[in-house]
Amino acid sequence: MSLRLVVIVMLRDLKLSFDILVYIEQTDTFFGPSFDELRAEMIVARRVAGDPAAEMDLTDSLSYHIRLLEQRGFVVSKQENEHAGRSPDDDVDESTIYYQLTWLGHDYLDGSRSVVPFAPKQTQGREE
Repeated sequence: MSLRLVVIVMLRDLKLSFDILVYIEQTDTFFGPSFDELRAEMIVARRVAGDPAAEMDLTDSLSYHIRLLEQRGFVVSKQENEHAGRSPDDDVDESTIYYQLTWLGHDYLDGSRSVVPFAPKQTQGREE
């Protein structure tokens, strides 16, 4: 029997991170979107619906980027059982995890919207 080690390198995708933050902000529920709701939205937005491999890659990437956003303090996750007064150690699947923006997450989005897009320099009537 041979053992094969597969290493998957996950790269940071700033656009995906931004899209996650915007979707969480736009969700009009008190608890925020669940992982399944976020996943469904991103599958449509990224146009990978119907491609099982691409959907699985996106699911893995979402999990990774949400962890990064939590580590940075932009989002917090709450389990459904925490809202119901039960212990967060109870068995919970990803579909019962909800995401909310923190103050820092809101500040980041507000700041990113006030940034003026890059405009090329004008030199003697032509762009550089």
